[in-house]
Amino acid sequence: QETVASRATAGIVKPWPSRQRQQVPAMADYGYTTDHVAEALVRLASVASTRAIALSEGAGKAEDLQARWQAVVAAAAVNPELDPDSLEQLRAIFNFIEAVIISCGAPDSFDVYEVCFETLTKIGFTMRGSTACKELLLRLLEDVHEVYDVLLSCVETYEWVQPGATGLLRLWMLQVLFSIFGNNLTGLSLMELTDNDVSGAVSLISFILRCEQAPFEMQSAAGRCLVQLTTADSVFLSKTEEGSDDWQNQQITKLTGMLNRHVNGLIKGIIQFDIVEAFGRCICQHQMSHSRTDIIVKDFLTTIHNSLLYCSENQKKLRQHLATQSTIVQDIMIPYVHNILPALHDNPACGPNLIEWQNLKSTLQTFVVVTYNINVFRPHLRDADMIPKVCE
Repeated sequence: QETVASRATAGIVKPWPSRQRQQVPAMADYGYTTDHVAEALVRLASVASTRAIALSEGAGKAEDLQARWQAVVAAAAVNPELDPDSLEQLRAIFNFIEAVIISCGAPDSFDVYEVCFETLTKIGFTMRGSTACKELLLRLLEDVHEVYDVLLSCVETYEWVQPGATGLLRLWMLQVLFSIFGNNLTGLSLMELTDNDVSGAVSLISFILRCEQAPFEMQSAAGRCLVQLTTADSVFLSKTEEGSDDWQNQQITKLTGMLNRHVNGLIKGIIQFDIVEAFGRCICQHQMSHSRTDIIVKDFLTTIHNSLLYCSENQKKLRQHLATQSTIVQDIMIPYVHNILPALHDNPACGPNLIEWQNLKSTLQTFVVVTYNINVFRPHLRDADMIPKVCE
C-alpha cells in the first residue's frame, strides 16, 4: 500500500554512492553577496509600493534604498566596521524595513513579511564582519518581536488550510537568527522562541528539514534541536513557573507530569508534522554527500530511539506510524546500513569514535525498538541479509 512517505521518496532515493568515491556537495554555503541584497531591496521597494503601505514619517523613501546600500557596500570594502556616515545609511535601511514590518498590519500579508526578513537575512550575512550591523539587526528584531511572535504562531494554521501560502517566510525568519548568532540554535532556545510550544517547535524543524532552499547548516541545526527536545534538559533548563532556575525544590509528581506532557506533545508533533518523512526528504537531498547524510541519519535515529524509550501514552502510536505510514526503514535505513558496513570493514581504526560506528549502533537499537510486537519490518530484516553481515 502506497504511503505518504513512499510517494515523497519515489524517484528520489538513489543507490548510496561508494564511500571511496569522491563526494559531491549537495548544497553550497549561505554565500550571499551584496548583489543579492540589492535584488532583495528592489523587491522590497516594489512590494511596499504595490501594497501602498502607509509608513511613519521617519521611515524614509523606498527609492533611496539602493543608493544607501551602495554607500554601505563602498565603505565596507574599505573597512567592515563602518564609519559613522555609512553606518547611518545602514540604519536608515533598517528603519525602513522595520517600518514596513510594523505598518503592514495584516498577518496574512506573507509576501511583505517574507521579503522583509529575506532582506534582513542577506544583509546580516553579507555584513557579518560588522559588529555594529549585528547590533542594529538585533535591536530591530527586538522592536518587531510582537509581530515576529504572531507570525510564528499563525503561519502553521495558514499552511494547514492552504499549503504553500506563507512561501519561505519561516526559512527567512529563522535564518536571520543564524546571521546574528551563527549555528548555535538549541532545542531550548527554539522552545523559548515558540513560547514553550513543543508542537510549534517541531513544526518549524519539520519545515526546515524538508525545505530544499534551506542551507545544510540550518537543516543540521534543526536535526540537532530535535534531538535536544527528546531530552529532559529542554524542559528543566528553562525557568520555573515562578521565574526561578531552581527545580530542586519542586515536587517529583509535578516534575514527572511536566516531562510527560512534553514527551506526549513531542511525539504527537513528530507524527502530526511527519518528521519521519521530513528526515527522509533531507537524507535524499544530501544523499551524494556522506559527511552530511551521516549527520542527518544520526539525528534522525537518536530522535526516534529517544522518543520510543519513553513510556508515554503515545509511544505505541509512533511505532505504528513508523510501521504503517512510512517506508523510511525499508527504503533508507536498511540500505544505509549496507552502505556503511564496507567502510567499517575496511577501516583499520574502526571503533566507537567513528560516526559510522555510532550510526550503526543507533540503527540497530532503533530496529529493536520499532519491531517489538510489530511484525511489519521482520520480512525486510530477514530477507535483506543485513543481520548476518552485521554479525560478521
